[in-house]
Amino acid sequence: MTTWLGLSALASLFWIAAAYHYSGVVAAGWAITIPGVLVAQVILFRVILVCRRSSSVRAQLEPGLMSGKKDAGPDLSQLPAVSYLYVLGSGGHTTEMIAIIKQSFKANKNQHRRYIITDGDTHSLNQSKALENLIRASCPDDAGTHDTLMVTRARAVHQSFITSVFTSAKSALDIIAALTAVPSQRRYGPDSALFKWPHVIVTNGPGTGFIVGLVAFALKVVCRVPKDRLKVVFVETWARDNKLGLTGKLFNMTGIADLFVVQSPLLAKAVGKPNIGNINFRYAQLPRPGPTASNDKME
Repeated sequence: MTTWLGLSALASLFWIAAAYHYSGVVAAGWAITIPGVLVAQVILFRVILVCRRSSSVRAQLEPGLMSGKKDAGPDLSQLPAVSYLYVLGSGGHTTEMIAIIKQSFKANKNQHRRYIITDGDTHSLNQSKALENLIRASCPDDAGTHDTLMVTRARAVHQSFITSVFTSAKSALDIIAALTAVPSQRRYGPDSALFKWPHVIVTNGPGTGFIVGLVAFALKVVCRVPKDRLKVVFVETWARDNKLGLTGKLFNMTGIADLFVVQSPLLAKAVGKPNIGNINFRYAQLPRPGPTASNDKME
C-alpha cells in the first residue's frame, strides 16, 4: 500500500510538472485538480498492471527457453480463434522471420496470420505470398486464413531523426488499425469478435517492429484488451552476436516485450536473455523437401 501511495504521489507530481512546462500556469492549475490527479493515477495503475502481466509471461516462459525446451509457450491450437501477427522488416529481417514461421507453424483451420509490411517493400510482400502458397499446398484443409496490411515505414535509411518523428506517428496510426481490425475472411463468422486482437505479435526488427510493440503496449494501457492478447515477442537477429542492435536496445530499455530472445550464447550471457540458437542455421539443417499435409510443423 505504501508503495502504491508513493507511486501515485510521484505520478501526480509528474503530471503537474508536465502541464506547467508545456502549457503554463493555467494548465498546471487544472492538473492539480482532482480529475487531473485521478487521470495520472489511472494511467499509472494501468501501466503497472500491464508491466506485471508481461513479467508474469517472462517468468513462465524464460526458464523453459533457457533450459532448451522448444515448446515453452502455451498450446493455442485448441482455441476457437488463434491470431498471429508477424512484422516483416525487409531484407534479412524478413528472411529470418519466414524461417521462424516455418519452424513454429502448426496447421490449424482456426488460425489467422497477419503480416505487417512497410510501403514499398516488395521483397517482403513476395516472401509472404510464397510462404502462404506453401502453407496452402501443404495443408489445404487446415491452413487457416491470412492477410497482409501495408503500413508507413517508421524511418527510412538515412532519414533524419527530426522528420522520422512524423513518419513514425503516421506509422503508429496505421499499426493501430492493423492491431484492431477483424480479418475480412473472419468478419461474418460465429467467432469474428475473437479475431479482433492478435494473440501473439512476433518481430525481429528493425524500427517499425518497435513501433508495433509500442503501440501494442499503449493499447493494453488504454483499452480493455483481453489478458491473453497482444503478447509481444522480440527475436534479436542472429547477426547480433555480442551486442544488441538499436531495436533490441529499445525493447530491452523499455521492457515492453513480453518475451525477448536472442540467437547467440555470447549475447545471451551479456544481456541475460534466453538463447534460442541460430534460427537460419537450424532451418538450413531441416530435411527437404518441405511439409506434407500430414505434418504439424513446416520444414
